[in-house]
Amino acid sequence: GWKRGVAAATIFSLLRQLIFGFFPTVLVLYLCYYNLLCLAFGLIGKWRFSYKKLPIFVVIACVFTMLFTIMDNLITPLWYGYSARALKVYFMASLSFMIPQVICTAISVSLLFVPLYKAFVVAGKPILKNTMVKKV
Repeated sequence: GWKRGVAAATIFSLLRQLIFGFFPTVLVLYLCYYNLLCLAFGLIGKWRFSYKKLPIFVVIACVFTMLFTIMDNLITPLWYGYSARALKVYFMASLSFMIPQVICTAISVSLLFVPLYKAFVVAGKPILKNTMVKKV
């Protein structure tokens, strides 16, 4: 669910700083983006899955991939006080990264969503069984 997802995203964001070094803009970006991503997909996870909804999931994943770059394009220039020209250059340079990321997201979510969904459903059954409250 979204609560565990947000907790995992926060831990991931903090651990990433320990492993790769502390960068304030990266910390802010990761804490905002990954928590929002986990919240959104955690809430979407309450929808009943059908193959007809797969294109919706792919589009949402692609939008979130674009959102990552857009958030970086806002956070980094604001943090470092970039001029308007530097902000524009930073944004234009980010497009060469964003476009392949969105394509990769579209392909990977299209191909892997269903098998991963099924695997998590199977893996989650024992977990769900143990957390169910038994009525007396």
